[in-house]
Amino acid sequence: MWNKLRAPSLFKAASTTSLYRRSINTKISKFIRSRGLVAPLVLFTAGAGTYYYQDEPTRRQLRVTLQGVNRLIRSVITGAIVTLDYKITLHDVTDESAGYTERLNAVHKRAAERILWCCLKNGGLYIKFGQGLVIMNHILPRPYLETLVVLQDKVLTRGPHEVETLFKEEFGKLPSEVFREFDEEPIAAASLAQVHKAVTHTGDEVAVKVQYIDLQDRFLGDMFTMRILAVLLGKVYPKLDFADILKELKGNMARELDFVAEATNAEKCARDLSHLPYVYVPKVHWNLTTKKILTTEFIHGVKISNKQALAEAGLSLHDIDNKLVRCFADQIFHSGHVHADPHPGNLYVRKDKQGKAELVLLDHGLYEYMEATERIALANMFKAIVLKDEEAMRLHAHTMNVDEWHLLACCLTQKYVATKSNPPPDWRKIKNKSDWKKLSEQEKKEIRDYFEDLHSRMLDVMKQMPKPLMLIMRNLNTIRSIHRDHGNLVNRYIIMARSAVEGAEKSTRQGHGLLSIARSYKERFMFEYHLKLDSIRSWLLVKALTVLVWLGRVPNFEETLNRNSPQDIELKTLN
Repeated sequence: MWNKLRAPSLFKAASTTSLYRRSINTKISKFIRSRGLVAPLVLFTAGAGTYYYQDEPTRRQLRVTLQGVNRLIRSVITGAIVTLDYKITLHDVTDESAGYTERLNAVHKRAAERILWCCLKNGGLYIKFGQGLVIMNHILPRPYLETLVVLQDKVLTRGPHEVETLFKEEFGKLPSEVFREFDEEPIAAASLAQVHKAVTHTGDEVAVKVQYIDLQDRFLGDMFTMRILAVLLGKVYPKLDFADILKELKGNMARELDFVAEATNAEKCARDLSHLPYVYVPKVHWNLTTKKILTTEFIHGVKISNKQALAEAGLSLHDIDNKLVRCFADQIFHSGHVHADPHPGNLYVRKDKQGKAELVLLDHGLYEYMEATERIALANMFKAIVLKDEEAMRLHAHTMNVDEWHLLACCLTQKYVATKSNPPPDWRKIKNKSDWKKLSEQEKKEIRDYFEDLHSRMLDVMKQMPKPLMLIMRNLNTIRSIHRDHGNLVNRYIIMARSAVEGAEKSTRQGHGLLSIARSYKERFMFEYHLKLDSIRSWLLVKALTVLVWLGRVPNFEETLNRNSPQDIELKTLN
């Protein structure tokens, strides 16, 4: 009875609800059609369905593409603002205007801060791009270097399950299945990858370098976006060729993203330096290595910059520095296959069986290769510098496409090379600020013009020299920085010069007859004579300068060079 009484009311309620729903649906349909939203909704539904049925790598590629739009917009806006800032700030001044330097440094600083913000917000390869700009200390003004240097210690943030996802894609297994033990907490992190400690099923301790999962997916899109930014910046300040810098960095980053190539570099480095018993390269576990995951022997050692730990281990800094220079000199002059990122984090030291220092070279992702003609010309250039053979210096510089052979010699030796046609400039009468003030305006102008011309010519030399040599120059600067931190205990010039001569002799020796051997011994004797003579002159000069500095008659040039880049020295001299 109750059901019969309730049935009509239930039917009526159901009918009312159904009519209401149909009314709402009709209104929604009319709204969608009137606003032209049918096609977008169809596309969105189709896109969502397509995304749902894709595998994880394809989904990640789609996400990266969509996120790339935001990075593109952010980069274009940043480039436009920096461009306008340069235009507005410098539109009414020239290089010779009063206050030009102050304005230029200020706009450099603002531009660098905006680029830093853009790199941090975009993340990924932008961090690596910013780090690459920092090592361009021979080109970029100091405000850029001081601002972007924070990126050197910046690491990318990663999701908690990213390592597991990458292992599944590369090996089809979790890290805990691939290894007997795997420490989920990374022991080191950098701009492209992080390193985990693990133990293989055979009991070997290993270091597992895991690439951040989306970097290769982002590579082409991010490079395109960064090129837009570089072109915008280059148009307003042509002296800074950002597009050319980016082109070089693009090639470097592409190589660093291939861990199989890195493993190959490591093994070639070990072969090339096998004649140096104090150099060690960790062994590669090829069965646990792919393009995105690199597994190598785990090394227990001390970072080369940790002077206290090295001293506590009873290791000699003099011995370490001597071996370090010889190691990289032989790469440059003997094989031409040169580790291009020898910062302290990639250089470890441990004791060998005799208790002496053994160098361990890590991170072989970035290498530079010099063609045989360039390598032999470079080695012979060093030999000609020692022998003060101007004609030979001119010849070998020309082989390396450099016109200013004397400036190239100064770049290579990292000191002023005095020759008959290029005696050292005589600034001895300027011993302090009061002496500078006593100079006439004409004399001050001559000094300013000298430094302006020198800086411009040095940039031309750097642009002319082969690209591999450019990277090697940065390599030498990094090693010089390590030596300076250790107290400049060895003569880099002599060690490199001897390695250069050995490399040149190996490449150009003709036959093994008595006459050839006698000629070789004669050349080597003359070389050692000039090298020793040059060493004595340098020692006397350093001692004389030390006394003059102690007496307060000349400034402390070592401190000045430590504190300032070439751009700063030039600008301070001009003020």
